[in-house]
Amino acid sequence: IVILDQLFEALFPLAFLNLYLSLNILQNISILLFFILIAHIASRIWTYVTSRPTPPDYPRTIQSGVRFREWKACHTPLAKWQVWFNLTSFLSDQIILTWFFKITGLYAKGEKNALRIILEEKEYTFQTLPAPFDGFRILFLTDLHLDGLRNITEKVQEVLKDTEADLCLIGGDIRMKTYGETSESIAQLKKVMDCILVPHGTFGVLGNHDCIEMLPELEDTGIVMLVNDAVHLERDGTKIWIIGVDDPHYYKLHDAGQATTDVDPDHFSIFLAHSPEAFQDAAKLGSDLYLCGHTHGGQICLSDGSPIITNSRAPRHTASGDWKHLNMQGYTSRGAGPSSIPVRFNCPGEITIITLRRP
Repeated sequence: IVILDQLFEALFPLAFLNLYLSLNILQNISILLFFILIAHIASRIWTYVTSRPTPPDYPRTIQSGVRFREWKACHTPLAKWQVWFNLTSFLSDQIILTWFFKITGLYAKGEKNALRIILEEKEYTFQTLPAPFDGFRILFLTDLHLDGLRNITEKVQEVLKDTEADLCLIGGDIRMKTYGETSESIAQLKKVMDCILVPHGTFGVLGNHDCIEMLPELEDTGIVMLVNDAVHLERDGTKIWIIGVDDPHYYKLHDAGQATTDVDPDHFSIFLAHSPEAFQDAAKLGSDLYLCGHTHGGQICLSDGSPIITNSRAPRHTASGDWKHLNMQGYTSRGAGPSSIPVRFNCPGEITIITLRRP
């Protein structure tokens, strides 16, 4: 937020200066205005450098050198310091929001709500679905954040123990933080994967809390990771495709064109992404079903379940539940775990079973 963002960044250094310099009100205001102006210009330049549209010949190889922001987030020597310099996130999540819920006495209730995970059953009908896949069941898990809330793994296991499905899809965000160690989240993920027995395997994509260095460990747990790639499933000589793209929200390295290079456009396809922000690309390429998470359904919602903040650049109607774009049906999961702060209000976590049907 312009001005407010820079104001928080300037207040602490300014307070420190006032301990050693006799600054009057006018001088304090002048320093604040000067800092806000310089910081805003610098942030605009940084945004332009890191978020400008990539040229047509930009290398799409998925490696740390390309995904620099992700490497920086996961590189431990840098990560231990970056949380302290990311003052906005530190203030909003760890200070303002956390202490607001604690002071108001709502923190314990919100934490209890976050451990209430619902099994959602969804059914979608498609003219293009091959007959042998009629009744095909998909277990959809996303936004687990397994190292962010005590007992979350056990709650997920409890829901999974009675579920039966043909395929499992995982929509990213295995860990809670966006920096530092990943070992705890991977250890918890292994426990979850032990509960999943599906004949057609488990496929997943990276979220904005996951880093490229996690790929080998994620695959060691039994997940085939799709990073701008696709795989087909066969039944009685017919095929459907699972298309998975890199994170479209923060890293913005989703490449639907690359992912669908080998996909027959006449075949039924499911487009898996971490967030709804790649929905237009998926629809243009003829995908039939778009599955995503990231928004947590708002996590903290109004009494009717309407999200206050969606944390997504996609339209608000894609923030939770069913939606449609052109001929493509979409579903945005509320996710199993909470993000940033471990509370939920009017927005329970979910694990989803999706059944595919022919008319």
